[in-house]
Amino acid sequence: MLGTLSSLVAQDWIYFRDGGKAKVRIIERTKTEIVYQLWDKRNGPVFRVSDHLVKKVESSSGKTFDLDPVAPLNQATGEMQDRKNSLMIDLLAPALGHTSLTYTRWLKVGLTLEITLGYIGLGKDYHARNPYQASTEDIYRNEWGVEQPFTVTHAFSRENKGGGYLRIGPRFHLTQAQGSHVFYLQPEILLSQFEIAGREAYFATPEDIPVITHPYDYSYRQRFTQSGLFLHTGYQMRFERLMLDGKLGVGYVHQNLFWEVDNHLQQPLPYYFDEMYLFNPSFQYTHLFLDTLRYDLAMTFALRVGYLF
Repeated sequence: MLGTLSSLVAQDWIYFRDGGKAKVRIIERTKTEIVYQLWDKRNGPVFRVSDHLVKKVESSSGKTFDLDPVAPLNQATGEMQDRKNSLMIDLLAPALGHTSLTYTRWLKVGLTLEITLGYIGLGKDYHARNPYQASTEDIYRNEWGVEQPFTVTHAFSRENKGGGYLRIGPRFHLTQAQGSHVFYLQPEILLSQFEIAGREAYFATPEDIPVITHPYDYSYRQRFTQSGLFLHTGYQMRFERLMLDGKLGVGYVHQNLFWEVDNHLQQPLPYYFDEMYLFNPSFQYTHLFLDTLRYDLAMTFALRVGYLF
């Protein structure tokens, strides 16, 4: 239908189905797409656009070629108009303590909506350390020479109790060709909540033996709520029913922390207790803080594989 357009060197026009148009120099016409350069950027990049996204083409000779809708082709570039949805899983998420499912909806040329739901608690838990408890027996001799056996207990445990998060944002395609491979820019909002529980203990039994200056034994629960705003850049590739996607972003995260503490010995807590969460930040579940002294700046990334439908 458009074979006569191949290798034209004069000014052409492409009219897209979303109402946009572009002044171009058409380089090649394949069975499923048009290859072109922008008219005012002769040395610029080469773009590819699927037939399904083009309404008509006006050649430099004044002829108009209408591209009537056709049945879906068994090609990645020919299926974008018909397969507007995808479901993706993040291959890196389990290594960071969570798992996620992403839904994308192709809205129009150059714009896609992305929504991600995540569950915190599946995968490797970086907060979980093998529960540690050790007891040491010894003999205490007081100032009168009386000996009394005692036991020193040292225990530590910390584990992720689970939670969830929501991420949502539009994708703006940076490349004009809406074919199988595109770069994109994506602002994204993050909302999450999760809990961490643990115990720390260091005390002697019987308690009246003065071998430990500051004994303690307490269990705690930390509840985190987070909200963040990120900006990503990413790259996606479509292969018939398969989609691959990778992205990297930075942003701002506001975090609130709520404590619940059960002080078993009713003794003063360790000096570092109030700052404990600073030494055990929550970042691995959804993002990585860029600076250990500033928990508002963070980085996030994903490597995903998905199904087009």
